[in-house]
Amino acid sequence: MSDSPKIVFQKERKVNEILRDAFDVLKFNYRDFFQKNIKIVALFFILEIVAYMFLFYFKYNYLHYGYGFDMFTGVSLVVNFIFILYFTILEVVTFIYFKYYINDEQINLKTYKKEVYDILPSLLGLNIMMLFLMMIGFILLIIPGIYLFVSLSLSPVILIFEEKKIFESFKHSIKIIKNNWWSVFSILFFLFLILLLFNFSYSFTVNLYSNFKVLFTESNSYTANVLNDPVLFFLFFILLIVNSIIYVYAAITLLMLYFNIMEKRTHSNLYSEIETIGTDFEN
Repeated sequence: MSDSPKIVFQKERKVNEILRDAFDVLKFNYRDFFQKNIKIVALFFILEIVAYMFLFYFKYNYLHYGYGFDMFTGVSLVVNFIFILYFTILEVVTFIYFKYYINDEQINLKTYKKEVYDILPSLLGLNIMMLFLMMIGFILLIIPGIYLFVSLSLSPVILIFEEKKIFESFKHSIKIIKNNWWSVFSILFFLFLILLLFNFSYSFTVNLYSNFKVLFTESNSYTANVLNDPVLFFLFFILLIVNSIIYVYAAITLLMLYFNIMEKRTHSNLYSEIETIGTDFEN
């Protein structure tokens, strides 16, 4: 683990403190975290790039040459699945890494990798089920979709830290968030806003670059295409990197949020501090 200051997760915090401390956790531990996880995540990252390249290819040809809509839709579904898979592996490595961090345990890379790959299928199934339920909620009405998104948000943490099954994780997440719904919503909204603002900045940069190219292209017919423009590919690569960091930060925030709620319910850290004080007096 990192030699940086250790931040306690099992502590009651206000919303702004959760966001700040989650950032500090990432800031103090990012080097060790990425060193231990880069080999695990790299394959999934490359898979995501390849998948998006296929999507760009089919999208470009569908728009310009009329490729079959069914084929384009099928490719889109596969790419979305790979995106969920990549998001899930980021969640898994974040939660398990900080599980060791919280318990103040050293990481054995062989055991760590096995633990990551063992839990990946379960968490992937949970995320797909969550997405399916939220889609139903959004189809019925927007509000049920938002409610489910917030109420189920801690399910991945519960599945790993409490070792519950998928539906048990859903049930427990709804239960513990019930009296904390608005604070959880505000944190998720902030995370969504960060992601939205960065992706908007990316789109703005791409459009600015495309307009610049049009001005200096003789035919004035330049079309933005990641597949044949190294600059656009570089910008897309940076987009995936930064989005990955944001997802890791979001996972740390959810983890801290989970412990914040559990501390309010059980005051376990307070009890442990009292026991420590009692032991100090005895000594």
